[in-house]
Amino acid sequence: MRMDEDLSLPDACPGSARELMAAIADAARMACALTDLLTTLRAPTRRLAGTGAAASVEVARRRSEEALLELEIALGDVRAACGRTIRPNG
Repeated sequence: MRMDEDLSLPDACPGSARELMAAIADAARMACALTDLLTTLRAPTRRLAGTGAAASVEVARRRSEEALLELEIALGDVRAACGRTIRPNG
């Protein structure tokens, strides 16, 4: 995803599995864009604000990358669940 692409928030209340897949895919694209942005900010942050700030940016980058991986797993789970009835626990 390029930084000039639309990064509007996905639908927080999807009404169908298809809408849920689209919302999770949108969230994954946003996490990917954030990871890319934070990757590019590491060197300038180190240069302009010091190693402490750069370390914090690196932690945020790793967490956004982890979020992306979790969203990809969730997307796969939703795809697998399509076509079968999902009943809430309880």
